[in-house]
Amino acid sequence: MADISNMTKSAIAVIALAAMVLIGIAVITGFEESLRDSTTTASVVVIPTLGAVNTSSSISTTYPWAQSITSCVNATGTALTTDNYTFYPGVAGNVGVGYVVLTDANAAWVGDSLNCTITYLADTDASDAAELFITGMTIFATFMAVIVLAIIGMIVISLFKKGKD
Repeated sequence: MADISNMTKSAIAVIALAAMVLIGIAVITGFEESLRDSTTTASVVVIPTLGAVNTSSSISTTYPWAQSITSCVNATGTALTTDNYTFYPGVAGNVGVGYVVLTDANAAWVGDSLNCTITYLADTDASDAAELFITGMTIFATFMAVIVLAIIGMIVISLFKKGKD
C-alpha cells in the first residue's frame, strides 16, 4: 500500500506542475500580443477572396493580429462601407487571425478581393521569442501528460498486483 501512496504523491506533483505549465502558457500568450508593434498599411489585399454572406473570411496571415480595417474597396475600386460587413479583430483564441463577415445584402461581393487600409500587430523579435517559448512549453506540457498517464497506469497495475497477493 505504501507504493500506491508514493505513486499518488508523484501523480499529484506532476499534475500540479502540468497545471502551472498550462497557466504559464496562457499568461505568455497574452504577453506575446503586447510585444508586437502596431503597424498601419494602406490599400493592401487583406482578403484575396471573400466567402459567402454570413460566413467568415480570414484576413491574410501577412497581417497578424488585425486590429482595424478602413477604406475598403474591391479589385475594381468599388467601396465597401462598414454597413456591408462586420470586422472581427485577431485574438489569441483564433491564433491572431482576424476575419470579415459580409452582411446578407452583399452577395455581389462574394468571390471579390477586399483591399483595405489595415492596422495590425506586426511580429517583433521579442514576440517571436515568446512564440518559441510557448511552443517549447506546449511540448513540455504534452510530455507531462504522457508522464501522468504512465503514473496512473503504474497505480492501476499495482492495484491489480496487490489484489493477487
